[in-house]
Amino acid sequence: MTRNQGSQEAAYYLSLLAYFDNVRAKIDALPEGGGAPRPLVMNVIVWGARYVDSLLTYSFPSLMAAGNIPQLARGRRVIIDIFTTQADRDAITASPAGKAVMACATLRFTIIADNLLSGAAQKSVFNYDRWLIAGAQQCSALHARRIGADVTFISCSAVYSMDCFSVAAGFIDEGYRAVVTCPPRTEEPAMLSHLKHYAEISSGAITIDAPSLTRFAIDNLHSHSRACFIAAQPKLAYQSAVALFFRTRSGFAIRSFQLSPILISHRLLDHGFSFDYLSVDARFIAELVRGKSPGALLKVISNPAEEMVVADIDTASGPAMKAYDGVPVTIDASATFALATVLRETDLAFYEWALRQRVEYTTSGDPGSLPERGLDEDETIESLIGLIRQQSQSVRKTLRLYRSSPRSHSA
Repeated sequence: MTRNQGSQEAAYYLSLLAYFDNVRAKIDALPEGGGAPRPLVMNVIVWGARYVDSLLTYSFPSLMAAGNIPQLARGRRVIIDIFTTQADRDAITASPAGKAVMACATLRFTIIADNLLSGAAQKSVFNYDRWLIAGAQQCSALHARRIGADVTFISCSAVYSMDCFSVAAGFIDEGYRAVVTCPPRTEEPAMLSHLKHYAEISSGAITIDAPSLTRFAIDNLHSHSRACFIAAQPKLAYQSAVALFFRTRSGFAIRSFQLSPILISHRLLDHGFSFDYLSVDARFIAELVRGKSPGALLKVISNPAEEMVVADIDTASGPAMKAYDGVPVTIDASATFALATVLRETDLAFYEWALRQRVEYTTSGDPGSLPERGLDEDETIESLIGLIRQQSQSVRKTLRLYRSSPRSHSA
């Protein structure tokens, strides 16, 4: 990196911090909320025509299935907290899908500063988009805490089963602090080209039950996910293999240190939390439950076909998973990926607990052309946990050395 490149990167970070300081100040000025019925804040961060098109084709229509936003909105205020550009805001509000959502929910827009999305920013800051996503998700979590709301993070390319959020809200009502799962990544050649054979697609809504969305995921599993079926002869993954896949008789199982939240209760936001580059994916739930027993707080959707399914979809014309240098999917590599995301010693205990959770996608028919069985599931997970324990001492020493140093913005 040249001196000029370093200066550009530093200038970007200063602009980013100033932008989000301003957003947080506006949140702090909101009236404090609390009591019942609790609102729901749904974070969305989206910019660019391909991503907006995906949001309006997949996410918004599946959220408009009867058991999602329409049912929740009958008993509470639903706020779609959207971080986007001015042009994309106009496209969203003018679209049929956007208008359908606005009939049930409040769309709250925060416009992303142009300099944070410029070509210069993209060239000078590696994965600049992750920093933007982290900041936006933190702000939505702070917004939810301020008004006493539950919170969720919506992917612009995800499809949600038809009663995903009403089922998740029921678990929160039962006393769970968050509902978590391991969503599979899928792909189809063009938007809705395969999904239309599994779902009922009407004007403004995609209605698909959990078994059908599970079947879709099994039939259309993404090439990255297929590479993550760990085997004696490992395949190459072009992103970090944070989840390991195992073939089962009727589908596949996922084991991961990274559990994705479907819904987070306002009660889990009631103490300070840090949000950082890594919290976007790996460790926000670990951050929220630190020092507590996760098994008592978290509802793990272990059999999605019987409860709820979230599936991310890549298409040739829409958002696609970033590809980096290929890394063999091995136990050693998985341990390295996990340890690289640890920012508190409590993360280690949470990751071990998370790896022992099992999310299995099953179908009643032939599971089709999934990869063949590879390494034994239980033996692999125990070996992985053992390796993380063996290699964690250097991580612990580093964390203790920098414990008093600020690493991220605390809420």
